[in-house]
Formats: sequence, structure tokens, C-alpha cells
Amino acid sequence: IGQAFGRGDNHGFTAKVNAPAGQQNVCAYAINVGNGSNKLIGCKTVTVTSGTPTGHVDTVRSGTGSITVSGWALDRDTKDSVSVHIYIDKAGTAFTANKSRPDIAKANSGFGDRHGFQEILSATAGKHDVCVYAINKAGSGGNPLLGCKTVTVN
Repeated sequence: IGQAFGRGDNHGFTAKVNAPAGQQNVCAYAINVGNGSNKLIGCKTVTVTSGTPTGHVDTVRSGTGSITVSGWALDRDTKDSVSVHIYIDKAGTAFTANKSRPDIAKANSGFGDRHGFQEILSATAGKHDVCVYAINKAGSGGNPLLGCKTVTVN
């Protein structure tokens, strides 16, 4: 730019702006200094991801000495499988949501099918609170609670 117009080298730009998730139309303008008006440089439509993983707990069921938890988790900032943390009465265990879920692949084109989980955890007899969190893998975002359920183990 500096060579082409003879006005120095400091005329490039980069900007990161916060935007809500979904499709957004982004336009850049050259802001005039002096006489004249501002000029539209160009616009593009982009898809903004939330940065926070999403998912669902499909089942939490008790068995004899165990609790089975299943569902799915996906971080749209990466195609990789993400971790889920399953808590039984505030004691957590990490698992990877990497089991095949063709339904999730179909609903989330381009991310593959390795986003499911089904885990069997040992548990003592009695009532237990079970909570599942999706763990953020890439980009910004938190570790959302996917759901909680109380079950009674025999």
C-alpha cells in the first residue's frame, strides 16, 4: 500500500468484534479524513459460533450398583470430540464424548459423528444427584451444564 500510493506503510487493519451467535453481515468502511465521505470497502456474511459447547443428556438411569449416563456434546469451534464431566454427588469423572452419533452428524453438518457418550459409573445404593457438563475445547466459552437428574441406585 505504501509503495502503490506513496502514503506510508501503516494502512492495514485487523479487528475482532463481539457478535451474537448465528449468521451476521459484516461490513468495513474507510473513514474519510478531511473533505469527502466514508467509503464502503466491502461486506461478507459470516457464521459466528457461541464458543460454548452444546449438548444433551439423553438418559440417566440407575442399575444395581451403577448409574448409566448417555448423551452428546459438541464444541462448534472444533471438529474434535470434547470432554464431558459427569458428577455423582459432587464427585466428578472426565470422559470423552467420542462415540458414534449419526443423528448429531446429520444435524451439525461438517462436524462428524464422534460426539456421543454412554458411561456406566459405579455407585452405592441410595439416592444420588447426577450432573453432566460439556468441557470447552477450543476458542472462548465456558463449560455449560447439560443437565442434572436424581436417581436411586439399588
